[in-house]
Amino acid sequence: MPPQPVTPFHDAEPIDVLFPPPERQSRLLVLFRPLLTLPHVVVLLPILVGSLVLSVVGWFIALFAGRLPRSFASYQAHTLEYVARVYAFGMLLAPQFPPFRWQAGGYPVQTRADQSTLRRWGVFFRRLVSIPALVVTALAFGGATVTGPLIWLIVLIRGRMPAALHYALAAVLRYQLRFNGWFWMVTAVYPHELFGDRLAESWPEPEQRGWNLPLTRGARRWIGAFLALGVVYLAAIAFVDYRVATSSSGSSQRAPVVAAYQRLARSLSAFERKTAACAARSTGRLRCVQEAEPPAAAALERFSADLSALDFPPGAEADATSVETSATRMAALLRQAAQAKDQAAYLQVVGPLAAVGQRLDASVNALLGDL
Repeated sequence: MPPQPVTPFHDAEPIDVLFPPPERQSRLLVLFRPLLTLPHVVVLLPILVGSLVLSVVGWFIALFAGRLPRSFASYQAHTLEYVARVYAFGMLLAPQFPPFRWQAGGYPVQTRADQSTLRRWGVFFRRLVSIPALVVTALAFGGATVTGPLIWLIVLIRGRMPAALHYALAAVLRYQLRFNGWFWMVTAVYPHELFGDRLAESWPEPEQRGWNLPLTRGARRWIGAFLALGVVYLAAIAFVDYRVATSSSGSSQRAPVVAAYQRLARSLSAFERKTAACAARSTGRLRCVQEAEPPAAAALERFSADLSALDFPPGAEADATSVETSATRMAALLRQAAQAKDQAAYLQVVGPLAAVGQRLDASVNALLGDL
């Protein structure tokens, strides 16, 4: 069989998918549909890994040749066909169990993916240009995922999916396949027509519909609901990821804070022992205490610097700042006290020291609570 010609990009056709109309389904097969889909998912994973590898290698080839090698395009087209069957079965769009083979003639879900030439600048900027369609795909599939249990329950009870919902899911799946086919550089046609090929007042017969996918207002409302739920779904995922990230960040910072505070505690304990020994002297007690204060001040300054070098989560930043401020203030008072000329000046400087020390301890405990 001679190789199929590669269509010029200006004549390229989009990836098309032929879906069956909503049919009555066995409630038993609907009940176990997630379990029945699992073997195909296991088979599909290495196939998709191969598609990923070919898309990376093919990008470099298409950048210079203006199209994928025929073997690459054939693999990706067959992958699209297999993905369409598995997803349609899992999404309850087709009641028949899909076969484990590349081409499945006679299966009610079919794909049409004709290779086309590519614009080289489109290949070069493909990942950047893909962002809008990727966002739409993520939102639509995210919303369909959220409603998945409800859809499964509806079909399980009624034995058939409502037509508006059926074709709305079909349009979402077709958009996903069109995105994959474009991103994998099989075709030059950017994914489009998420809301169907046209607005229909009623559902045409399958033989009249052919490869077209007209949608009624009810089906389009379902797609709008999918997009809205997708925003909520992705926002919830982002919030959970943020909370996990901040929690992990806080947990990772707790150990260095504890270690720095333990080093400070050892230095201050040595300072207390030194001042206690000075108090037992009969003369030169003030000078003895003043000589012990600079090392204690240096330990407080090191503690403040250690905390400044850490990256705290937003919920702990205020307490971390309070700790650093208290430690810096306490170190400054000790250095001023070490320079006092007489006992009266000394007592005036160290008067606030106890309150600052208590504030430091309270701030450290609050910080560790945040972490």
